[in-house]
Amino acid sequence: MGIHSKRKRGGNLPLRVESLEDRSVPATFGVPWGDARHLTLSFVPDGTAIAGHSSTLFQTLDSLQATSTWERAVLRAFQTWAVEANINIGLRADGGQAIGAAGKSQHDPRFGDVRIAAHPMAPDALAISVPGGSLMAGSWAGDLFLNSLAFSGPGAPDLFGVALHEAGHVFGQDNSVDPLSPMYSHLSGATSPTAADIESLQRLFGARAPDDFEGSHGNESIATAVRFPIPSSYDSTRPLVLFADRTSSTDADVFAVEPSSNYTGPMTVRLQSAGLSLLSPHLTVTDAKGTVLGEAEAESGFGDTVTVRLPKVSPGGKYYLRIDSKARDVFQIGAYGLAVTFDAASTVDPAVLDRVLAGDFGTPGTNEVDAILRGAARGFLNDDLHSDDNAVTAVRPGTTPGFAPNSHYEAVGSISDATDVDFYRVRSLKVIPGQTGVMTVTIRLLDDGGIAPSASILDGELMSPVPTRVLSNGNGTYTIEAVGISSDSWYYVRVSGNDPAGTVTGNYELVVDSPSKPADLATFASGTIAAVSSPQTYDLYVASSQLFHLLLTAGTTVTPGTAVNMLVLDAGGGLRYTLTAKAGRTVSSEALFLTPGAYTIRFVSEGTDQPISYDLSGQSISDPVGPALADPTLTPIYRPTGTPTLPPIYAYPGEVISSKPFILVAVPTTSKPIAPPAPTTQPTPVSTTAPTGPSTPTAPVPPVSATPSVVGIAAVSRTKKGLGSISVAFDKAIDPTSAGKVSQYKVLGGIKKHGKTVYNKALRIRSVRYDLDTHAVTLSLVRPYKGALQVTVRGGIMAAGAGTGGGAVTSATILEMS
Repeated sequence: MGIHSKRKRGGNLPLRVESLEDRSVPATFGVPWGDARHLTLSFVPDGTAIAGHSSTLFQTLDSLQATSTWERAVLRAFQTWAVEANINIGLRADGGQAIGAAGKSQHDPRFGDVRIAAHPMAPDALAISVPGGSLMAGSWAGDLFLNSLAFSGPGAPDLFGVALHEAGHVFGQDNSVDPLSPMYSHLSGATSPTAADIESLQRLFGARAPDDFEGSHGNESIATAVRFPIPSSYDSTRPLVLFADRTSSTDADVFAVEPSSNYTGPMTVRLQSAGLSLLSPHLTVTDAKGTVLGEAEAESGFGDTVTVRLPKVSPGGKYYLRIDSKARDVFQIGAYGLAVTFDAASTVDPAVLDRVLAGDFGTPGTNEVDAILRGAARGFLNDDLHSDDNAVTAVRPGTTPGFAPNSHYEAVGSISDATDVDFYRVRSLKVIPGQTGVMTVTIRLLDDGGIAPSASILDGELMSPVPTRVLSNGNGTYTIEAVGISSDSWYYVRVSGNDPAGTVTGNYELVVDSPSKPADLATFASGTIAAVSSPQTYDLYVASSQLFHLLLTAGTTVTPGTAVNMLVLDAGGGLRYTLTAKAGRTVSSEALFLTPGAYTIRFVSEGTDQPISYDLSGQSISDPVGPALADPTLTPIYRPTGTPTLPPIYAYPGEVISSKPFILVAVPTTSKPIAPPAPTTQPTPVSTTAPTGPSTPTAPVPPVSATPSVVGIAAVSRTKKGLGSISVAFDKAIDPTSAGKVSQYKVLGGIKKHGKTVYNKALRIRSVRYDLDTHAVTLSLVRPYKGALQVTVRGGIMAAGAGTGGGAVTSATILEMS
């Protein structure tokens, strides 16, 4: 998916770049979130900007039911998927920043990773969602938009059903042909994923795995209780903290805690899922005999915090903390944090403990939590003190629980100084013969600000670098991909600083994954800038709303400080977006959303007058994404008047015509961008996923009043098998912008009479499609027909190599009948 370009190398700009995007692949599915165990969700407040418009989520849904009721329906939809895999979703407050605001795709403290909003759309879409695991950089990933018009007044669709469908897309699931699946393209009443849906989900995120405290016998009773982990050099001045998971509806976790021998004051036990998951928690504190000393239950029904405070404890006594849930639905499963505070001795600011338990630092281990509580700031996590700076002492992470062997690895580490590097040894996935081995390595910065460390992949036997390409490098995330990985073989991942001018220190999360196929990136533009005073400029025409993930690569040069700047300007010359890549590097930034119109892309070098090459690649999501509003400014444009509705045809400046919808066309320019034509059609937004509402077949385009010329007539006799569709090809392209237009289609059935075929029976046409690539008109019949057929197509045509109509087609042939 994305942009496919024809280009010339060197300093010459291509004569024309035409990019095509297939409507059947409107979004990127099958890609997991980078950190699905720590996702968050927020409900966008009314008035939040969405591409120049405002969200009306609360106004719309509050008119139908209580806020708590519809919020629970949306959360239940997401939780229905989450309980089937290694996924947790914590509820977070939304700060009301504009949708698509510059920021991380995950762990942005201002709002949830998944944001729920509402705005008016055309009636053929109930909701739109952006796949959360796509390569899209920035905060667009995972956002879900409801059609406020569809949810206004009586007859509103089932909110849970719509949200369940879109939540599946957020978790990387494509549409299903099974009407029993919630991923069926229309509302089917399904209330839970099918076995096939769950299998697909677990391929991305792994089956929900027991936490590290279960062991071989579990920890569900006092007899099998796990001792609360104690950090090194611990005293009672800091709370004890652990993170665990209630994995199933029958799971219970019991932990034993023992106050120090000289402490007799109060003890507070705090069980929190709020911010971490949607688990509805229940806490019971007992003594060694099982006598209940305190009990607390969640009030909200999802994602809550409960506490039990004992006014006095016995020195050296044992207390047992039992965690379960009294919920009887999907909210009885999820991750949680557990803290024990010896109140009279504690010196920790309660606000710091709040941040730890809310997941602001992820779910660090025992010693890492203690380091945070000691310094009220994060130290270096899993600091190896340079013990793994080479392959011999490399860390060997095991396969993440819940995933197929050698398919997924996770680790948390830190770069502590300018010379620090970290080595990890991993085994590649065993692939079937004929399958291409792919490995991706993602580094995510766990601290606020800065850039993520970089990574490289080394062959496990030869220690030679494995060729990789950068998929993202910005917003605190660095991702590389290697294609052609050997099956079931050893490899090393090397993590180091990512700043040529110095060093990057800080904590990071490492994820090594084995996707089924390489990422779908396309080249948008490439060339060579001769000098600072000789920028290269392109016109960019966007026919329908597009969301782009862009990667800019600058070539190498001998001059220090050399870089390539890419600027995106709107038709009025306003700066919409910029990227800067230093020589020899690839960078990305937040996703770029563009509404229909004309734009300019300009590449400028800095720091040298020597030639420097550039390459702009990436990925686009359309069909459309996000703010598909009932507003003329977002109406698809470049649509010639009177063209068939199947398929849409776009006529771009520069005599570029294509039948592929949602197309990006870039052409070199020597002047100002050409102003786009006025919109000629009503907005027709559909879901990035398929709309979950009903659809109706599109009827053939009615004839126009003018008498068009006959473009082609074809006849064939066929008696044994009924024909359902007929495709007729012509030796010249039909010009949809010409005066005659492609407007009349006719199919006649015939019988033989006196040795001649007489066509006397008009057959009903279900739909019409014109393919500009093959110059073929395909007519689909309502019913298959046996016997002789005559196909007539009337309309204007375009002479080969010319942009005007009026030519004559001398022949037409039947290409295919089925």
